Amino acid sequence: MALRDAVHSRRRGQLPADGHGAIADCNTDGLQAWMVTLGTRYRFDRADLRLRDRVKLNNGPSREHGQLGERSAWPNRGEDVKQAAIGLSYSF
Repeated sequence: MALRDAVHSRRRGQLPADGHGAIADCNTDGLQAWMVTLGTRYRFDRADLRLRDRVKLNNGPSREHGQLGERSAWPNRGEDVKQAAIGLSYSF
């Protein structure tokens, strides 16, 4: 049996108000965000693999990052997202 763990973290700070074609006097307060992913993989033999993931996405008060493709499925502005996933793979 083999066990592997992984941790991944990403942070996005506030964007500069004068960059990327933005208006020079705009306010970018609250546009920060961070995400942490924790994953575990269990391998019992060469054919059997089990996975478990947990994700926490913390949006700033003005940020609305989402992990789903459709805009209607995104969280509300400033809302945090928590996700969990499990998986099973068997190779013949």
